[in-house]
Amino acid sequence: PPRRPPHPQVQLGKIGRRCRCSLRVLRVLGRGGACHMGMATVAAEDDSRVQEKAKQKLDYVQGFIRSLETALRHDTAEDRAWLQAVISPSDTCGVTLTKLAIESKYQSYVSLRCATMRAVQLLIRISTLFISRGATEDHNIGIAIFLQLVGRELADEAFTEVKALAKGAEPNLGCNAILFLVELGPDAFFLVRFSGRDGGIPGFVRGFA
Repeated sequence: PPRRPPHPQVQLGKIGRRCRCSLRVLRVLGRGGACHMGMATVAAEDDSRVQEKAKQKLDYVQGFIRSLETALRHDTAEDRAWLQAVISPSDTCGVTLTKLAIESKYQSYVSLRCATMRAVQLLIRISTLFISRGATEDHNIGIAIFLQLVGRELADEAFTEVKALAKGAEPNLGCNAILFLVELGPDAFFLVRFSGRDGGIPGFVRGFA
């Protein structure tokens, strides 16, 4: 199998990092008509940096997805150990990918957002596979897994964004968002926020990793 890339938190960097050009610099550049050209230049350079970062992150996420799919297909002891490590709540892999999927500065990068949604969807599916299939008949187990994987606050934020994308005009984002909701379970199509859902995370899910 191809060499697996390191976890996303290593390669994707700090998801919450703001663009390099601070608001203070933009204000200074915006003073007076003579500065507008400078502002446009800085904005163009900043867009170029973001575009390059988006491409790098897309390449990594796509490689990560291929590694997940390869591990599932081969299903060796080593593959299973790696998959269990990746889906463990103690690993920040799911958090990093989820933050990237909803990061505002990458909103216009459709391929990147589709890939990150797909990656998180796979993590949820893999987690389900590691749970004893006879342990529950809850068709919404994906919601419980997602909550444990990324935490309630981030899960709610991502859920709101994914629901909006599912209703949006961009077909690729809409399709991936719907598939993501399907992975969570039927309740995902009716909930407004996870925090409003009755019940907690089942004990056997807490210990699945």
